[in-house]
Amino acid sequence: MKTNTSKARRLLTAVLAVILVSAIVSPASSALTYSGSSSYKSGPYYKKLCAVELTGDPRTDLVNVARSQVGYFEGNDSSQLSGTVNGKNNYTEYGRWYEMQDMWCAIFVSWCAYVAGIPTSVIPKHAYTPSGLSWFQSRNQAYSRESVEAGEYTPQPGDIIYYKSPRNSNPTNHVGIVTGYSAGTIYTIEGNTSSETVSTNGGTVAEKSYQISNTYIVYVCRPNYETGADGSDIVAWIDDYGAVSGGVKIRGWCFDRNHPDVSLQVHVYFGGAAGSASAEGDPNTVANTSRPDVDNVYHTGKNHGYDSTVYTTKKGSIPVYVYAVNPNNGESVLIKSFTADVGPKPGDVNKDGKVNNKDVVALFRYVSEGQTGGDPLIYDLNGDGKINNKDVLTLFRTISAA
Repeated sequence: MKTNTSKARRLLTAVLAVILVSAIVSPASSALTYSGSSSYKSGPYYKKLCAVELTGDPRTDLVNVARSQVGYFEGNDSSQLSGTVNGKNNYTEYGRWYEMQDMWCAIFVSWCAYVAGIPTSVIPKHAYTPSGLSWFQSRNQAYSRESVEAGEYTPQPGDIIYYKSPRNSNPTNHVGIVTGYSAGTIYTIEGNTSSETVSTNGGTVAEKSYQISNTYIVYVCRPNYETGADGSDIVAWIDDYGAVSGGVKIRGWCFDRNHPDVSLQVHVYFGGAAGSASAEGDPNTVANTSRPDVDNVYHTGKNHGYDSTVYTTKKGSIPVYVYAVNPNNGESVLIKSFTADVGPKPGDVNKDGKVNNKDVVALFRYVSEGQTGGDPLIYDLNGDGKINNKDVLTLFRTISAA
């Protein structure tokens, strides 16, 4: 027994030594992909676009995609889409994607939304600015310049801003993407506009700024980036989700516009939607953890976040539905549905959904302390039907080789 204890201690010492000198780096955000024309790919703006990493936050992603194109010039014909030719005929990569080479401020906004992975149900694909503004107005997502100036709405990065110049009688004839708002100044990125190097043509992508008192601005529109049922007072978002041993892990936030002081219940259903006979539900998650980032945007208080691991008896590839419960009527508002491969993960001893050095330490303690009852699918890493130091070493080598 003394010999086994000595061996176990030596093994733990070796394992911990490697853990201390081994950096465990979280995976980076995913790089976007875009299939551009050969002309566009030959220029610098395609390379800048490919350097953008999608964060999963649509506001951030929209602004980052737009910013990667600042300085792009329109060309004279379809062979000049690289962004490096200061042309005059409205030829752009964005128009090629839209299949219409024409005035392109709204086309640019639509292209940025597409590349950022934002659906047309959130930002409409449009080339005619009046139709885009009308789309937002019909959904009560448009705020007049006067209401913004009066403090009734605070513009946010990722909002869409519409302008009107006297060149025609349309209710709007230019559009851009909001990148910030501070002390009465609104900051934007716009396509088919002017810059310090293009003053008469206006055929470039540029960063701009205006005082909110400027009557050139007509509306600021707030896309409904949050998931949820149309017309619902629930505002919700899932930041991260995925399968863990025996269930799923979900992280996000939600609140009710009419009752911002209420921490909403979050219900998770496995195997079917709410009300389905095959569904297995868990009602134990509450959105009551601190999320100051949400409060900074919506001013609803800090405690509307959740970060939960929810377990189920079901195994295999199963549908998962996540709902926020409306405190007004008890109805469930769908936040997100996804498919998760739920089952025991070999080596996930501490059941946090990851297999890493923490599990090596947990398995070592399990063995050295003579514990029993561990799931062989998780603990028996070498498949010999026993749970011992050989499994600790197998797990350590597997992680080291990854």
